[in-house]
Amino acid sequence: MQPAKIYRYLTYFFLLQLLIISIISKFPNLVETYYSNGIYPLISFVFRTILGWIPFSFGDIFYIIVGLFLLVSMYRFVKNGFKNLKEKFFKIGAFISVLFFFFHFLWGLNYHRNSLFETLDLEQKEYALDDLVHLSEDLIKKLREVHYQITQNDTLKVTIKKSKIEILNDVSKGYNAVSKSYPHLQYAKKSVKKSLFSLPLTYMGFSGYLNPFTIEAQVDYLVPKHSLPMITSHEVAHQLGYASESEANFIGYLVASNHPDLYYQYSANLMAMRYAVAATYGRDSI
Repeated sequence: MQPAKIYRYLTYFFLLQLLIISIISKFPNLVETYYSNGIYPLISFVFRTILGWIPFSFGDIFYIIVGLFLLVSMYRFVKNGFKNLKEKFFKIGAFISVLFFFFHFLWGLNYHRNSLFETLDLEQKEYALDDLVHLSEDLIKKLREVHYQITQNDTLKVTIKKSKIEILNDVSKGYNAVSKSYPHLQYAKKSVKKSLFSLPLTYMGFSGYLNPFTIEAQVDYLVPKHSLPMITSHEVAHQLGYASESEANFIGYLVASNHPDLYYQYSANLMAMRYAVAATYGRDSI
């Protein structure tokens, strides 16, 4: 088959994919059963096994290669005077179609699974300002307790003596601890990497991300150490198939706050306290 026809068919396939995803999104139970708890755990485990031992981010290298390819292609297109627009259109369409397919097949379908509230059979209800105040107070109390356990002094600042790589390597201990109560959070074959894009991530305000094509959990290596344990736990939650940011935050807190390492507990309660205080301020200022 001629390349031009392949590009055209792939472009049409992209439109078909949009329809399929739209339909799939209406059946979260099926996604939960056959993808999130069926195919995806195997995909994630295989990728973590293959790429987890590599000390650098394979996914970031992939992004760099794709970025360079796009820049070169754009340069050639402009240099040739925008010729063969129809052919270029279908090439771009084919490229997007392939990326769209692998994004959803490898990880993206997790966006359409059941919510964590349903999975854990939690009650979701409205909360008042007083609830936020009490939550903030409880978290501050927990934070003080962990602070004192670390420093044995309520005025000294917490200094994390572990290296950042040690913090990343220890994330499995927290997941192993909570997996006794929540088996679906069992985590083997760690694949957590420092992002090669840490500097731009810092400027953009991102602390990490999951690469959906390589299933590597990426963290901004420039963040302060006291934030890193919670960020790492959060990104691993994405890696286990929890696409929602709020759900990854919940799991990240659950894992880090139950971690045997006090530094993880400190990081979890510090971040949760900040969220709670910010939410209290937002509600109280209305």
